[in-house]
Amino acid sequence: MSVATTEHADAGKELLAGIPAGFKDRHVFVHERLLMLIARETELRGGLHYAKREAAALMECNPRSIDRAVQRLRREGAIKSVACYSDTGAQVANEYRATAKGLRRARKLMANVSPQGNPDSLMRLDLPAGVDIDIKL
Repeated sequence: MSVATTEHADAGKELLAGIPAGFKDRHVFVHERLLMLIARETELRGGLHYAKREAAALMECNPRSIDRAVQRLRREGAIKSVACYSDTGAQVANEYRATAKGLRRARKLMANVSPQGNPDSLMRLDLPAGVDIDIKL
């Protein structure tokens, strides 16, 4: 694995930091993880600029699963996508943004996360540097 590939993989893992793979009583579906990721990035940076193939590799699932998750979230009104173009006019990865409905739903999903099965504990999310959020469960 090259240094560039390793750095990209590390950056991807950092992007998923704080996004749970499971709840206290069940696993997290791809569309739920994707919504929580898009909602967090919408609040922090205005949206998530990622190719579906890269998102699939990051979440360790099939690109078709990401495609279905994006379609479902759009249909439900939880996210919007904005087409992005390079300087030459070629279309590049879309930017995904959570709607107000999507942000509310992502907060509800995050409220289901329970560290070590203790719903009364404070959970400190491992977010990117400079972000400090405490959530009381």
